[in-house]
Amino acid sequence: MKYLLVAGSLALISACQSVPETQIQTYSYDSEQHTGMVHVNEKIYSSTHKTCQAKWRSGAVFDPTGLPLNLTSQGHFSLSLDDGAEAIKRFNFHIPQMDDGDVLLKDYQEYNEYLLEPEVDGILTQGRHFFAPEGYVVRVSDVETTGWWTKACIGIDHMYFLDPEGPDSDPLIILDRVVIPYAQKQGSPISFSFGSEVQHAGELSVKPR
Repeated sequence: MKYLLVAGSLALISACQSVPETQIQTYSYDSEQHTGMVHVNEKIYSSTHKTCQAKWRSGAVFDPTGLPLNLTSQGHFSLSLDDGAEAIKRFNFHIPQMDDGDVLLKDYQEYNEYLLEPEVDGILTQGRHFFAPEGYVVRVSDVETTGWWTKACIGIDHMYFLDPEGPDSDPLIILDRVVIPYAQKQGSPISFSFGSEVQHAGELSVKPR
């Protein structure tokens, strides 16, 4: 299968404690924002110290006030992801003061469009149109600091696609997700893993201000 990149824009472990795994869910959905069906593999962790509601990721996306986050933040988020193939990916940002139910969303995906099986006739190039974002989305919500404990609901998405199964098929769009109810004393780091076709080992921390 040949691909021709048409347009793209870039938006952009160690010995730590792991939270216990609870369940893995798999499902598919047809998305208007992508070409074809998205196949989801979702890993959900649990914690005796923090509970994340089932639909917490659907809360209102945090709308910044314009004030510098380093002045209004209630903590600092640090994440590293290792897929074993490339350099470790690192994401760091301030966590703002948010209303209950608000979700801080950080989109690090690349939005690309492709022509599948392109054919060139003079200056005209034709083929089947395919588009899907690739990369990572991080969500943080329900952040609280109680005594020595820092708690938060954290979600990480990784979207990518695989070669099609046949000459007339579109590439398979894969969405690997992980939900982590973070609860650590003094913002200590935790280790975790997730993924299906592409496996990740990760480490994250939420440092209180």
